[in-house]
Amino acid sequence: MPIVADIVAGGGIGLLLGYLLGLSVSPVVQGVVVALTGLLGAVLGLKQGESGQSWRIGAFGFLCVVGVTLGLLVRGGSLLAPSVKDEVAQWQAAGYAKDDALAYVAFLRLGVKPAGLTITEAPEAKQQASALYATDTRSICNLIGLVKDVDQQLAIVRRFPAYTALADASAKSADPEAMLMKGLKCAG
Repeated sequence: MPIVADIVAGGGIGLLLGYLLGLSVSPVVQGVVVALTGLLGAVLGLKQGESGQSWRIGAFGFLCVVGVTLGLLVRGGSLLAPSVKDEVAQWQAAGYAKDDALAYVAFLRLGVKPAGLTITEAPEAKQQASALYATDTRSICNLIGLVKDVDQQLAIVRRFPAYTALADASAKSADPEAMLMKGLKCAG
């Protein structure tokens, strides 16, 4: 029976840690998880001659992977979030027409601006990357940083209506890339 207790002890901790990591979208969690894993490795660590501890650390590792997968499934599939249908129903209950409600939900979830709506700044789409793959992929600076050709950089910036004038002015300048980076406040 002590082997079962070791499997449950290590597996429970691994499942919890993996699940929390899979649910998280914050890059700060990476540092916390690394620290926790180091501490847990020391606590669950293998000592010569103790076969129960090898079961404990094995169960921890295996169920940590299961937990990460489960957490990614729950977060990526938005299993704990209200459905699009429920959000549209909430907007309709507030008095908006169905088409307007659909447009507002798309705006909130994806950052797609509804036609005819004037805004000062579009909201970011809800972040979908986990801490395992967290980067700010929607940042214009990151997008244009992947491209070395200035004309392609300008084309990317023109996709964002708020920056069309900046792209046009940059294209006419002596150093378009420098003006673009300065106007967008990109580092480097």
